[in-house]
Amino acid sequence: MKGLLVKDLLVLRKYARTMVVFILVYIVVFSMLDSVDVISGMVTLVLAMMSVATFSYDELAKWDRFGLTMPVSRNQVVASRYLVCLLFTLIGGVVTLAFRLGFGYFRNTGDPAESVLSAYTILSVAILFLSLILPFLYKFGPERGRLFMILVFLLPSMLLLFFKDSVFALFPSEETIEQALVFTLPVALAALLLSFFISCRIYAKKEF
Repeated sequence: MKGLLVKDLLVLRKYARTMVVFILVYIVVFSMLDSVDVISGMVTLVLAMMSVATFSYDELAKWDRFGLTMPVSRNQVVASRYLVCLLFTLIGGVVTLAFRLGFGYFRNTGDPAESVLSAYTILSVAILFLSLILPFLYKFGPERGRLFMILVFLLPSMLLLFFKDSVFALFPSEETIEQALVFTLPVALAALLLSFFISCRIYAKKEF
């Protein structure tokens, strides 16, 4: 399975250079606007989404048809893809944390504990996002799967926009929310594990 991981990393090598430039420009622009929360969320999600690009490259190259002739199981193929996605998401979480801590230090603003909690929560949300979209990408492919990715972003935003007063009225105290956020990562990882088994079943039935 090591070879599968190396394959995906090599596929993303050139794409990663473009995304790094994009992220750096993004950080500079929004740092000038003091939009730390916007940067924190987008950097992690962009890196998580970058790993999803491997689906498109594999489909263009018709890789699955030939890759499955190698001495690897279909479950190993799925597992390697999930590991790559998780790796890039974790890198996004580390970058987000480093940026928030650095920004707070140089601007002498913010609480380090709050920065850690924020990065932790954003990482959890990004992993949960992956757990939702990966089975759809395996089921429908990268082209149609992108429609679901848009819905995952758009639907919660629309609901929050139209029902924000009702939603915020249901929120508990800030202390209770912070205590609850501690459990977001274990829940997200459990969702990712369930997502993995679903993707394995979908991939096992696919014909190439």
